[in-house]
Amino acid sequence: MAMKTSYVVQPFELHRKRLRPARQEQAQTESGAVKKAENLAKRMPGAAALKVVADDETGELESVTILGQWGDIPEDFAESLQG
Repeated sequence: MAMKTSYVVQPFELHRKRLRPARQEQAQTESGAVKKAENLAKRMPGAAALKVVADDETGELESVTILGQWGDIPEDFAESLQG
């Protein structure tokens, strides 16, 4: 069971006056994810940079860590990652 770490940027958009996740973007490194999220938050309501650790074979999530968040993020965003 080999664990694989990947970095994801989750931007958010407004839809009917509510924040919702937009299309995720991959990043090569932790610092790349942070920079990409910061830049996306300048032109979207908000964005978060995530570190995802998952089993390379099964895809089962081991952990998700929020590296940083900028702008408007749904209040339950961190909780939704745990479930």
